[in-house]
Amino acid sequence: MGNEYRAVDRRIRFLQQEVYNYDKFLRHPAGEVDMATQAKFAADADDYVQELEELMTLRELADKAKQPTGIAMWQAAMTGSFALVALVLAVASIYLVLYVN
Repeated sequence: MGNEYRAVDRRIRFLQQEVYNYDKFLRHPAGEVDMATQAKFAADADDYVQELEELMTLRELADKAKQPTGIAMWQAAMTGSFALVALVLAVASIYLVLYVN
């Protein structure tokens, strides 16, 4: 993770810590925690996991989008040959319209 998305990285770390805290301390609490509080913690943890997954996906997409993509040699050759064919057809059609009447 680079410095370009510091706020996103900070949020990801926060969510990871919250999910860790839930897994470690709240999934099986040692003290007396009522069912409503436990259900709220579980719902919050589910929301944190979902948000974390979405942020990680978006972060990966952003990193992937920054990487340069090169055009393959065969793609360049094909593009050049099609452009040449199009140019030859255009010149031939202009010649036929102007001089072969």
